[in-house]
Amino acid sequence: MVTNATLLVGGTLFISVMGLLIALVSALFDGIGLDAVPRSLGEPWVFLPLAGAAFAFSVTWLLTRPELLEAPVRVLLTVLSWLLPPAAVLTGLFVLALPVAGLHNAERLFEGLLSSSTYLALTLAVLLLTQAAYQDGEERPALPDWARRLASGTLFLLPLFPLLALYGLSRRDIE
Repeated sequence: MVTNATLLVGGTLFISVMGLLIALVSALFDGIGLDAVPRSLGEPWVFLPLAGAAFAFSVTWLLTRPELLEAPVRVLLTVLSWLLPPAAVLTGLFVLALPVAGLHNAERLFEGLLSSSTYLALTLAVLLLTQAAYQDGEERPALPDWARRLASGTLFLLPLFPLLALYGLSRRDIE
């Protein structure tokens, strides 16, 4: 999945640079009075095949040179893994704050428990960050032991959030 995302980003960057080059060529030809070239390069029937060819070329080039993909993927996974401990702490603090919020204002807590999409997004985010931290079972994980234990503890809390999402969905009025 991360490799596909990296290919998409690489292809998009390549198309963007190609677009800048087309703009430069258009400006050069427009500067000397040949405005037919910039007009034709701006037409969708010319630009879209050029962009498609550029994307296909960049993806093919990246796939034939896997070493170009390894470094960005490794950096991306490492940065994402560093976000797991703060996400684990914030998730734990949220769970600890639920009873306090219920004692403070039960009606507001009830309204907050109805935001199903937030709980599902939190579940997905923690799962993706956990996957990034373990980097497909690599021998030497990107996180220190204490951070991995903290994240593992948070994974035990994770089933609570889909349950809260289901509760929120069950309480909605169907019109």
